[in-house]
Parts: sequence; C-alpha cells; structure tokens
Amino acid sequence: EVFKDIMPKAVDMMAAEVVQAREQGKDIIWDQTSTSIASRERKFNMLPGYEHIAVVFKTPEKEELLRRLASRPGKNIPLNVVEQMAFDLTVEPPTLDEGFTEIWYV
Repeated sequence: EVFKDIMPKAVDMMAAEVVQAREQGKDIIWDQTSTSIASRERKFNMLPGYEHIAVVFKTPEKEELLRRLASRPGKNIPLNVVEQMAFDLTVEPPTLDEGFTEIWYV
C-alpha cells in the first residue's frame, strides 16, 4: 500500500549509502531482487571497478511461495508480483556478458 510513496525515498537513501561506501572503498553486498538487465546495469554503473557476483535462488513451486508469503505477518506481497518477478528473471537471467564475474545458483 505504501510502496509508491516510500520506495522512491528508500532508493534515494540506499543510493546515498552506496556512494558513501564506495567512496570509503568498502565492500558492498547488494541484497535486492534485480530481475532485469536494466536494473542490474544501474547498479553496475554505481560501482565501477567492483567485482560483481550474482546469487540466483531457485524459485519455489507455487504452493511453497504461497506458504512463505502467508508466513510473513505484516508483509503483503501479492502472488502475481512474485510470479512476475520470477518470470522476468527467466527472461533476463544474469550473464557474464553483462558484467558479472561470477554467477552462483543456489
């Protein structure tokens, strides 16, 4: 419900943290679902000279997704959103050609 209102501010805050960490030469673990080449490219552009490793998790079956979504009180992610993200990742999976040095499938 608040996604449209809060997400832009959260992205700005995250970007500022990334810039600060980059300027301090820190390692960065970016834990965010990035299901498209374009979204991953924006992150790469913020971190030139960094090693980029993708960690790809297997998408559970629908029944398991429903169980996991139901087990998170106060966090409501519609199933269609989760399914769309899983589909998008099958269309544009991470590749070495886009800049990853390693891709881990878990």
